[in-house]
Amino acid sequence: MNKKTEDLLNNLKNLTKKDTGEVKTFTQPVVVPVSNQFGEDENGRPIYIDRLYGSIHGTHRLVQKDGTEYTGKIFKKKRLIEHKSMLGEKQNYYSVCYVTADGRWFDNGGMPIDPPAKTQSEEESTTDTKEDDA
Repeated sequence: MNKKTEDLLNNLKNLTKKDTGEVKTFTQPVVVPVSNQFGEDENGRPIYIDRLYGSIHGTHRLVQKDGTEYTGKIFKKKRLIEHKSMLGEKQNYYSVCYVTADGRWFDNGGMPIDPPAKTQSEEESTTDTKEDDA
């Protein structure tokens, strides 16, 4: 190898090193999406919330209020919704919701909700115990 090639290779190695000899690490700045903003406080500063985002491929990701992405599991559940019409008729239907492994609940629009009283998986477990008793 000639001297010119050797100097070029040494200069390439030095591109990623600081003066102290440490390798530079590049980090992406944490940016909180505007859609995570949920109003403003009394001083006009934005209030951020956790928000669940879906894709057309069926995957979901949770962007937390500090802008970081949740790395744990997200489970899909169904909750029972009771709707009363203007005529007084009751209608019950299931709505999809999501729960994280650490217990945070989100509706099918990705907004945080309180944990529902009844989910489909809880109903299945009660029917299983009834079948075992019989």
